Amino acid sequence: MARGQRARGPRRKGRTGPAGREAKAASRPEWTTPLYRDDEETLPFFRSRWAPLAAVAAAAALARFVHFFFIRAADPSFAYCFKGIDSYTYDQWALKILDGDWASRHQRVFYYGPVYPYFLALIYGVFGHRYAVAHAVQFLLGVATSLLVFLGAAQWFSRRVALAAALGVALCPGVLFYESTLLPATIAFLTLAAFLWLMGLAQNRPWRRGLWLAMGLCLGVSALQRANSLLCAGGVAVWTAVYFRHWPWRRRVLAFAVFALGIALALLPTTLHNRLIGKRWVLVTGNGPNLMYIGNAHDATGTFSYPPSFLALREEEKKREVSMSAELRRDILEHPRAWVRLMAKKAYMFWASYDPPDNFSYNLYRRFSPLLRFNPLGFSLLVPLGIVGMFLSSRRWRDLLSLHAFVVAFWASIVVVFVVGRYRLPVVLALSGFSGLAFWQGWAWLRGRRFAPLLAGALSVALLWILLGLYRAVPFGIRPNDFGMFARFYASTGRADDAIALLREGSRFYRRQKPRNPEGKGARAFCIQSVQTSLAQRLLEEERWAEAQEALEELVRDDLAGEEQTGMLVMAYLRQNKTDQAAALLEQLVRRNPDNAQWRDLLRQIRVAPAKS
Repeated sequence: MARGQRARGPRRKGRTGPAGREAKAASRPEWTTPLYRDDEETLPFFRSRWAPLAAVAAAAALARFVHFFFIRAADPSFAYCFKGIDSYTYDQWALKILDGDWASRHQRVFYYGPVYPYFLALIYGVFGHRYAVAHAVQFLLGVATSLLVFLGAAQWFSRRVALAAALGVALCPGVLFYESTLLPATIAFLTLAAFLWLMGLAQNRPWRRGLWLAMGLCLGVSALQRANSLLCAGGVAVWTAVYFRHWPWRRRVLAFAVFALGIALALLPTTLHNRLIGKRWVLVTGNGPNLMYIGNAHDATGTFSYPPSFLALREEEKKREVSMSAELRRDILEHPRAWVRLMAKKAYMFWASYDPPDNFSYNLYRRFSPLLRFNPLGFSLLVPLGIVGMFLSSRRWRDLLSLHAFVVAFWASIVVVFVVGRYRLPVVLALSGFSGLAFWQGWAWLRGRRFAPLLAGALSVALLWILLGLYRAVPFGIRPNDFGMFARFYASTGRADDAIALLREGSRFYRRQKPRNPEGKGARAFCIQSVQTSLAQRLLEEERWAEAQEALEELVRDDLAGEEQTGMLVMAYLRQNKTDQAAALLEQLVRRNPDNAQWRDLLRQIRVAPAKS
């Protein structure tokens, strides 16, 4: 036997060459039929290289033009931002870059990813400080993302499936929503779509170092916005080891090394900035320990919300140096069961239909555009379709391993921190191909009158849609501060009446809720108190004293008025010269808190002045 030649044993039963393979394919259940292939396509539209691309570009551009038209007229945050939200931070950072701080020395160690501020600075430098232009450029990048999704999906599936995948992303209301915000989500979508496309090219073309280097650069740029994206490199390692098993091991190691070099080149400027200016070795941003604690403490919610223990540690930091990483390790060791439950909760939240809010609430924002309000192609539909598509393509798992590895690695990268809508949404870039496959397979079953597999697939999608829609990370779906934030946007842009109307709507919304358990009733009371208080403050600022009095008295009747609300009601009474009512309330406040000199002095002044009510 020649050296290196493998000895062959007896032929395995059932392997009879092409005839046996055809018989095996014919025996497959009809719900796992082979994928569509371009060489079997009969429609000229799908056989064309450019027609599907043109259709995707036209649909994506038209959707964004219509969406831009509506939000420019209705969205109060379209051309305004204020201190306290991430959009304001990025906006001011971009202006400082234009003012000469091109190295971002004011940042010291980067707390936020630096790509998006420089992107905004480039737009402001060319077109001026105009938010409308920034939105328009982001929508153009959204069109480019849709095209990259088509090109990427076509590496694994047919053009027919790739068209459905690209249209799903182009028209997805979640994608449109986050492209509407002055946040880094648009850059994340674009870079990860390019990364997946390059993965497909690397899989289907001969070994080229340039492709693997470009893959690493795209993932590195994405990690400059969210460092947890680096976990996707683990998925690339698995894919390289398994799919390219026919390569010599040295080539596989070299391929991954070139990929890692691309990541390092993308991260190098940020790391050097942190070292030279911030005097610390930090790979990307310095907020990692804080975010990890917020997402993994025993009293965390699984989304972006400060746990009480985190706030206590922040107070402790004023007295001594606190290591959030060490505190988190201690917290997990003290509450291991709570941490396991939290991780399971976040693993489900990642796939749940509800969009966990961060800066902006999708559930409140969707009122500004019909493409968000009446669009069914949301995360809640694309995910069930994608999961069914994964099952339908399970026989080709090795060919599709790159997509599976990305989905699992990206899922883990979000769950390990916390789940918010704009962080998890890029997973649809990889799922869209499977969603398109499920759609076209269902269409083929319908045309072929194969109703049994069609019914099974439809029931699977419906069941997943129900199961993933059971949980909402926020009680009642909208936070009180979401109403308050958009009311502030309205008021700051000269639309005070709209601000008041929105807060009234929020109060009615929470009063309509009918929770049954004590925890839900407590959350409802808190939400009503918060929104009603914001309403009263806005009315007082507008000098609408009688309406403010009515709103505050409603809280008193519901037994939801604390010292703050009672004090506001006193001011409303005094502005209307109702000193008797004001004195009665002040007496209650003094009895509750006799050490408050402000209330005592005000009560003394009222008693001295003649009553006018």
